[in-house]
Amino acid sequence: MVQRKLDGLMKSIEGELNQVRDEFLKNIAEDLVRATPKGVPDGSPVDTGAYMSSHSITTTRGAGRSRTSHGKAPNKDPQAASVEALSALMGDISSLPNEAPAIYIANNSPHASRVEYGGWAKVGPYAVYTGVRERAGLHLAAAVAKVRGST
Repeated sequence: MVQRKLDGLMKSIEGELNQVRDEFLKNIAEDLVRATPKGVPDGSPVDTGAYMSSHSITTTRGAGRSRTSHGKAPNKDPQAASVEALSALMGDISSLPNEAPAIYIANNSPHASRVEYGGWAKVGPYAVYTGVRERAGLHLAAAVAKVRGST
């Protein structure tokens, strides 16, 4: 009888942990899209939408989306690009297995390092991932609070 109660408790805890993980990743995804500069007229990947559409959440290092800005015109509709990027990230999250030992949040655009650390033209560095990483604790606390409030 005690074993069954422990098994049930463990399944409940695992379920809550998976909910917290997914909520945390959703918060991170929303922050990534929000923090990515949009419509900056500097000819960079943030101007074309290539950088934003290259954000990914995967279980394999080095996997994920990689878009280039080479030869692309400036993005005429930054809001539509934001919706598309967030939708792709939510798809990534929903396809993650519960037992994933590691999850990678990355941008595999060929220009990702330059956008993050070096800037473009007279703008930058944009430091998108640096900012999101600094806010990760807030996103985790919000995820825990949401899951606790719903159980």
